[in-house]
Amino acid sequence: MELSVIVRRPIRFECEATGQPQPSINWLKDGREISPEAFQNMRIADAGKVLQIISAQSGDTGSYTCSAENVAGRTNKRYSLQVHCKYFK
Repeated sequence: MELSVIVRRPIRFECEATGQPQPSINWLKDGREISPEAFQNMRIADAGKVLQIISAQSGDTGSYTCSAENVAGRTNKRYSLQVHCKYFK
């Protein structure tokens, strides 16, 4: 899924995953795991099912992946995000 937003807008990505046992969910940006220490502008909520970008910045542009995994296997959902500056005349 491709998204394009203006800088400073909030963004919400969702990852639906069901199964027995309940899958563990991880989020990655450009292949790097998202952690609160490394990505201070981002929050993971709802048991990992939601990734929030509080205020999008140009550095948030990139590829986001939700990876859900349990003993039955793994599935991924990818988002492509473009953050654009707001131009004034």
